[in-house]
Amino acid sequence: MTHGDDSGLVLPPAVAPIQVVIIPVAFHKEGVLEKAREIKDRLAAKGIRVKLDDSDQSPGWKYSEYEMKGVPLRVEIGPRDIEGGQFVVVTRHNREKTFAPIDNLEEVVKQKLEEVREGMYQKALANREKRTYDCATMDEIIKKLEENGIMGGLDLGNGMVAFAVTEKRTKAEIDRLITLMTEE
Repeated sequence: MTHGDDSGLVLPPAVAPIQVVIIPVAFHKEGVLEKAREIKDRLAAKGIRVKLDDSDQSPGWKYSEYEMKGVPLRVEIGPRDIEGGQFVVVTRHNREKTFAPIDNLEEVVKQKLEEVREGMYQKALANREKRTYDCATMDEIIKKLEENGIMGGLDLGNGMVAFAVTEKRTKAEIDRLITLMTEE
């Protein structure tokens, strides 16, 4: 899987130390911090690794901080959200923002965590497919390695197959690799 971009880490939910961060917006206003704590407790009760950031930093600073850390989901709650009976959830891997009813909190968060996992997997799979080549000749291997590709299976002719040559190599290095792999 691809675990980073220009904004920092992108972690799958299964390995992320924090799966959800809760950012209270305008937390100095009445009821916001209490609602954020309630959300934290509800998610923690479902086994979700959650953190409430009630520090004095601005919401924008917090968004950036947790994007760099790779937290898969961000839940935002503010006075208007509370009035509307909703919350905002933002996925790290594609920055998609969704408004959802607060009554469906646990279901929406679990669904979004699964969407993050599946989205990251599909992106990594597409990247691997785009960069993997099956080659039949040494010239094809050298050409594709110069393009920074990843080799798929290469039949060495004696039932052995070489896999995953991932670095640019000279023809001599590749010849030596094949010689080592074909020695019995």
